[in-house]
Amino acid sequence: MFKIADRVKESTLSTGTGSVVLAGAYAGFDSFANGIGDGNTTYYTIENFNRWEVGIGTYTASTSSLSRDVVLKSSSGAGIKINLEGSSIVFCTLPADRAFIKNPDNDIESLSGVLSESGIFNKLIVKDDLTVNDSIDVNSLSATGISTESINISAHTETESLAVKNDTLVSGLLTLAPPDDSGCFIHAYRSTLNDKTVALHMNNASSPLWKLGLKSNNNHKSDAPDHGYVYGIDGSAGVAVNNNNYTEMSSSAGLFTYHDSHVLLRASSATGVYIDGKTAAYPVLTVQGAAGQSEDLQRWETSAGIICAQITNNGDFLTSGDITSASGQIFLQGGGSPVSGPTLCFTGSSNRRLGFYEKQSDEQLSFCAAGRNKIIFGTDRLHVNNEAYIGWSSSLVGEAEDSSDLNLRKYASGVMSVHITKGSTNNLGEILASGLTASGVELVNHVPVSITNRLYNDGGTLKFNGSAVSSSNRTHNSVTSNFSMSDNSDVVFMDTSSSPLNVYLPTAVDQGGKELIVKMKAGSNSGVLVASGSQTIDGESQFALKYVNQSITLISDNSNWFIT
Repeated sequence: MFKIADRVKESTLSTGTGSVVLAGAYAGFDSFANGIGDGNTTYYTIENFNRWEVGIGTYTASTSSLSRDVVLKSSSGAGIKINLEGSSIVFCTLPADRAFIKNPDNDIESLSGVLSESGIFNKLIVKDDLTVNDSIDVNSLSATGISTESINISAHTETESLAVKNDTLVSGLLTLAPPDDSGCFIHAYRSTLNDKTVALHMNNASSPLWKLGLKSNNNHKSDAPDHGYVYGIDGSAGVAVNNNNYTEMSSSAGLFTYHDSHVLLRASSATGVYIDGKTAAYPVLTVQGAAGQSEDLQRWETSAGIICAQITNNGDFLTSGDITSASGQIFLQGGGSPVSGPTLCFTGSSNRRLGFYEKQSDEQLSFCAAGRNKIIFGTDRLHVNNEAYIGWSSSLVGEAEDSSDLNLRKYASGVMSVHITKGSTNNLGEILASGLTASGVELVNHVPVSITNRLYNDGGTLKFNGSAVSSSNRTHNSVTSNFSMSDNSDVVFMDTSSSPLNVYLPTAVDQGGKELIVKMKAGSNSGVLVASGSQTIDGESQFALKYVNQSITLISDNSNWFIT
């Protein structure tokens, strides 16, 4: 092993050009035996009068001798041993051309031809190329080119090219500065497999675009990655499969995704979310729930988090607002059935539902409940409960029933009757069609529990509100000022004692056969009857009553009034 030590100095009496036998250390100095040790090689210097020699020798403890293996310099010339005479001084030294000298900045500089199996440096500056066959560990390194098996750099490093076959460890800042033109900072590839290369590329624009990813050839340093890369520029960044398939986030445009150069998705806080399908044979958007999905498939909420509409896990559509369309029409596909599923269904519970569906075969619209057709609208009829009747339930919710509740149904030819049960012949009342011998409305003898606003048959007497209905009772009014008769007015008594007055007749249209009576009850002023609009009274627009107790009777022919 090669070794040097401080303050190793001994004397010798050896002569000639052979090994020197050491005679002991000087006072205050150490011996070669202690400082260098048996079998170790070191630098030495021999002083013999005015002669000197610097070389490399090996110390042998058994003979206490130092060989003179290589002469580096001597007073006789390079590589030439001096001829020793008398007493000489031998000491351990470090030749100047073999020394690493630190300058005042603690740097080692101005070295050439350095060959070492390993080295540890604080700062190493190489004027040309640096080749390390094994490894190098430095805090700071500068060289035109660096080639090594592995490198560990903890601080500043400058080089135009760096070739490392194994590992590179940089604990500080690694700065890569290519020329000003567009190009790659790094290439990383497996030379034994193929030319696929991971590259970091930047162009020379004032706002440069960088890309980190794959390219096919490592020989073109100016080519940017073109597949499997990430990229960025001031204001945006993205990830790309290739130049036609990528996703990018932009501070101005938002998020967008391209597939085969087609925009699939755009999302922006300014313009919302846009999804564009490319293939007509497939859905633009599919939302698929998890196995056993219990929550909604979709929800739409206000900015306050209030749900406006939702699609449940079963596919039901719920909304808190109205369902409208631009055309003002909503179309629901027909063809359902009361049992398998109506076209449109309203439900409050599992056993209370009302549905609508279209029976296209016979052009009918059916209202169904409890799995049965309840009301059917056809082209020529209204059909209820698959029977020729309409039923009312005794319950408060007014359900249509077909068992023991009231129903209106056909009783006989030209006769509709109110029945207490579906199959009962005991009718509570009949409605007879006009034009038949038995035409009219028949009220069965019955006094209702509540007679308020009820018309009924009390033992053959027609009563309303508890009072008998008399055919002689007429609506009459006594007036002392202008008065307009309504369609229900029958008799008017005029009193003109204070002033003349006008009575305005109702329209004669649609009141054919209606009779009006107007009488001057008191007063000496005139009372005038005025026809409605362009209608007339016996051909005149007005008729005057001039005498007390004078009366007039008018009848409508459905167009005008006539005096009888």
